[in-house]
Amino acid sequence: MTTEPTHGSSDDIDAEFRRLMEGIEIEVPEEAQSDTEAISGEASGSEEKPFTVEDVLAAGDDSPALAVIVTPIARHTSLAGALRLSLAGEMLDRVLPAEARTVATENGALVTASATESEAHEMAQAVSATLRGIPLVLFWRRGDKMTATRYLSGERGDDIAPVLVLGACADLVEELLLGAVNPADLGEEASLDPRSLTKLQAMKYVTLGRWQK
Repeated sequence: MTTEPTHGSSDDIDAEFRRLMEGIEIEVPEEAQSDTEAISGEASGSEEKPFTVEDVLAAGDDSPALAVIVTPIARHTSLAGALRLSLAGEMLDRVLPAEARTVATENGALVTASATESEAHEMAQAVSATLRGIPLVLFWRRGDKMTATRYLSGERGDDIAPVLVLGACADLVEELLLGAVNPADLGEEASLDPRSLTKLQAMKYVTLGRWQK
């Protein structure tokens, strides 16, 4: 698939978008390995163990396939704006499933959607190509199968153990993978459909993401 941004009808807006993306503010989380120690010490005195991803994988339920792409972009609105401007027209409809949304977390914005494994990787490749030079991780789950894959600048990287990487992610990532949270129910302040934005709205969100912390 083509990883270069597809231009819309306004050359000026597209050129300005590329300029703004060069300086967009991001917050890169620490390596997953440095956070795994914090998980092991939680709930040591609890009477009941929390329901975890491992429990769902062991149960092997029939829930639909789900993709969650974890990025270090500080604002989900900025991520939605970048995707709207970069993946214009037919490209947007081809690589982003109809239910795709950007979601806010304290550790960085997500892209999530119901998707087959091949659709999930195509979506991750497109998101990664938009965010050139910024590392991201794709989680994909169906029933008792879960994978985690690194992406950088539109290129697929290595597969890694999902449970280890989850330690560096916000709790919401695990809740989405468990199906405990529906991103469409979070409200616009925490979840946004990139398709719902006009080019000018998208440009505004990208600009705010550049200047605000």
